Amino acid sequence: MSFSREPTSTTGTISSGCNCIAIIGASYAGLTLANVLHNHNIPYKLYDIKSPPFTFVTGGTPFCVPAYAHVRKVLKLEKDEDPSSELRRLGESTNGIPTTRKDVINSLQERVNENINYDRNVIKIERKRNNRLYIHHEQYSASHRIIQVSGPYQFVVGADGVLSKCRIAALSDIFLIGDARWVNDRWYDLGFQRINRGADIAMQDGIELGKMLVKASKIDSQCQLLELSLDKTKRNKFCAKSIWMQRLTRKVVVCAVFLFIIYSYNMAKHSRFFFVAGHDLN
Repeated sequence: MSFSREPTSTTGTISSGCNCIAIIGASYAGLTLANVLHNHNIPYKLYDIKSPPFTFVTGGTPFCVPAYAHVRKVLKLEKDEDPSSELRRLGESTNGIPTTRKDVINSLQERVNENINYDRNVIKIERKRNNRLYIHHEQYSASHRIIQVSGPYQFVVGADGVLSKCRIAALSDIFLIGDARWVNDRWYDLGFQRINRGADIAMQDGIELGKMLVKASKIDSQCQLLELSLDKTKRNKFCAKSIWMQRLTRKVVVCAVFLFIIYSYNMAKHSRFFFVAGHDLN
């Protein structure tokens, strides 16, 4: 039986409690950002469409993520590693760079795993009258499709890949990192650069946005961000609304150029026709 025909049950809003930031996507970018927030006691919650156990893409060569050595040092991940663990051995023997995707994900998951909501497919994000963001997500059981709404959140971070639902929402209180942002910046290379450096860029984005949020934020006793005075240029780099405007502007420019080329071609064609007709009359 297809999911679309399964009985659907909808629950009320699930309170986010003491969480002011929601992160959609628990992979390289989302987990890195979560670790930054975790280390600075900023409340957060992660949502991911997958559920354990995970499968990882494997290849014939070691997984090279140059940024991981820096990320491991900034997040102080080695403090939580078991001295006898394979991950610690790999980290020390390869200058902090694990050799597989599984090693990277496991090292980033360790601290934040209890704040991850697995098996949550985000449907949409909306802003309500209280100026807070709410996440609509679905979950499948053996016989039901369950739709839930979680919130309120002050900010949502989209780390949900190329087909980001957060990018579609295009709200000023939504930030994009990793592939969700990178696909907009590197649209012209058809994704080849992103494939080669995707994980690297994702973790760097997580660190950069995390530091910006930590530096610009103050939290009150109710775990609410009192202020967020980010530099406009840096904010626009990650802001979903700004990225959406950039994409729209680019589409308008491309369409305008295309129409100009067609217009110029038609004008040249008609000019040549009149020139030939006038020559024949003479």
